[in-house]
Amino acid sequence: GVAMALGLVGRVNARRERLLMDDIGEAAALVAQCCVTSDAMLHLATAVALEKLASANIPALGTVLGLAEAALNGSTGAAMAVDSERADGAGADGAGTDGADKTAAAAFACGGAAKDPRDARAVARILMLLTRFGARGPQARRALVQHRAETLCLSVLAHSPASNLPAMAVTHAIRVLSLMFCSGPIGRTPEENKAAAPSVPKFRMMSKSLSWLLNRSREDGPLAGPTAMAAALELLLRLNSTRSMCLNLLFSPSEEASAETAALGHPVPVSVSCAFKLGACAKRLAKELAQGDELWNSTPRGSENEIEAEEALGQWLHVGELMIQLCQTVLVNCPTASMFLAVVLPQGLPPAVESIDEDMMKGVLSDLQAVLERITGRTQRAETVPLRAAALVGNLRALQRQLVDTRPGPPPTTLAKEELTVPPYIGSSPQSDPSATDAASGGGEDDKEVLESIVALFDDAAELEADAEWVAVAELDSTNPPPVPDARPAEFVFDGDAHRRKRKEAIEKANADRKAKRLKLAQRAERDEREKARRRAEDERRAAEKAARKPAA
Repeated sequence: GVAMALGLVGRVNARRERLLMDDIGEAAALVAQCCVTSDAMLHLATAVALEKLASANIPALGTVLGLAEAALNGSTGAAMAVDSERADGAGADGAGTDGADKTAAAAFACGGAAKDPRDARAVARILMLLTRFGARGPQARRALVQHRAETLCLSVLAHSPASNLPAMAVTHAIRVLSLMFCSGPIGRTPEENKAAAPSVPKFRMMSKSLSWLLNRSREDGPLAGPTAMAAALELLLRLNSTRSMCLNLLFSPSEEASAETAALGHPVPVSVSCAFKLGACAKRLAKELAQGDELWNSTPRGSENEIEAEEALGQWLHVGELMIQLCQTVLVNCPTASMFLAVVLPQGLPPAVESIDEDMMKGVLSDLQAVLERITGRTQRAETVPLRAAALVGNLRALQRQLVDTRPGPPPTTLAKEELTVPPYIGSSPQSDPSATDAASGGGEDDKEVLESIVALFDDAAELEADAEWVAVAELDSTNPPPVPDARPAEFVFDGDAHRRKRKEAIEKANADRKAKRLKLAQRAERDEREKARRRAEDERRAAEKAARKPAA
C-alpha cells in the first residue's frame, strides 16, 4: 500500500500521469492505515510516503493526527478536545478550564489510552513516526506546523494518568515540538518564515507545559524519567538561546497593543511572569543523583548491576549538564540577578530584593553541588563518572561567580521593543534524513539514488528493530479488549466460525444474484432479438405486398 502511494506521487511529480481524486483518497487512506503499524520496515516506509504526500500538498498528515487524538482521548474525547480548543480561543480562562475538565471526563468515559494499553502503544508509535517525519526536512516541519501537531504533543504532556502511556511517548512528543519550533526555517522565503512563525503565547504555553513536567511531584502523578527530562531541558535551552525569546518567557507585556504597535526603541511596560522554573527540578535532580550514587557505590565491582547503576547515574549526570547549561544561558540573558533567582529558587522571586546578598547567590544550587562533589570522590569505581561530575562542579562554581558579578536590583519594568521582537525562526536546521528527497523539485531520481535510498531504508529498519524504545511499543496487540473490572459479562461473544460462515453465505448469495441477473439480461436480450427479427420479417412482408399491388393500380 505504501509503495502504491509512493508510486502515485512519483508519477505525478514526473508529469507522466494525472492524479485522480480517487487516487488521492486511496493514498491518504493507505498512509493513515499504516501509521500504527508494528512492523519496522513499514513504519519507515510510511514516514517516507507521508513526506512525499506532504510535498505534493496532499493533507494526509491531518488524518494521522486525528487518529492519534482518538487513540489518546477516545473517539468522543477527541471531538470534545476540538470543541474545548475552540472554546479556549473564543472564551476566557475559566472557559478553557471547563473545556479541559470536559475533555478529561470524556476520555475517562469513552476509553482511549487511559483505559486501553493498545491505544497507548499506538500513540507512542505515531509520535515516533512524527519524529522521523519531521526530521526529513523543512517541508515536513512546515506540514507539522500547518496541521498544528503541537496540540497532540501538549495533550500527551498533560495526559492524566501519565502512567498509562509508555515512557518514551513524552520524550518523542517533546522532540516533535523541538523539530517544529526550534529547528531553523521552514519556509522557502523570509516572508513565508515570518508568516509561519508561531506566536509568543504559543511558546509560553509550551514552556509552561515543559516546566510542569520538570517540576512535577509524586502527588501530581508519575515522575518523568531522565530521558524525558533531558529532552525538555534541551528544548528550553534552545528557546532561551535567543535573547528576545528568553525575555518573552521571563516577562509579559502589560499592554498587548503597545507591545505590537510600539515603534523601534520605544519602551514597553512589562511585568515578571516566568513561563518556566527550575527550583523543584534542581531538588529532584540532586535527590536522584544521591540515590544513584549510593546504588552505584553499593553494587559489587565488575557485576552487571554495577554497569546498570553506572549507566543510570550517567543519564542523570547528562540531565545535570543540560540544566547547568540552561542556567548559564538564562543568566546571560537576564537583565538582573533577581530575575535569575526567580527562575532557580523554589520560592521564586524573593519578596525583598534588598535581602539578596552574596551568600544567597553563592548558595544557589548548593544541594546539587554537594552531591556532585561526593561523586567526584568515587575514583576507585571508575574514571568517566567522577570526571563528568568534576566538570559539572567547575561549571556550577563558574555560574555562581557569574551570578555574583551580575547587576543587582529589582527586575526592570520596561523593555525596548527590539528586546522583545522574536526572530522568524529559532535554531538551525538539523541534518535531514539521508533517504529524504525533495518530491516537489520535479523530475525523477536516477537508479543510483534510488538504490542508496533503499539500502538506507533497510539499514534504518535493522537499527529500529534493535531499538529498546521500539521493542517496548511494537508488540503485537491482542484482538481481545482489555478486561474491565466489576463489569457485567458481555451479552455478545465473537464467534470466528460463525462470522466466516455468514460472510461465505453472503458472498455465495451475491454470486447467485449476479448469475441470475446475468441470465435475465441474456434472456431479455434474446427476446428482444426475436422481437426485432419478427418485426423485420413483418416489415419485409408488408413491403413485398405493397410492391406487388403497385403495378395492378
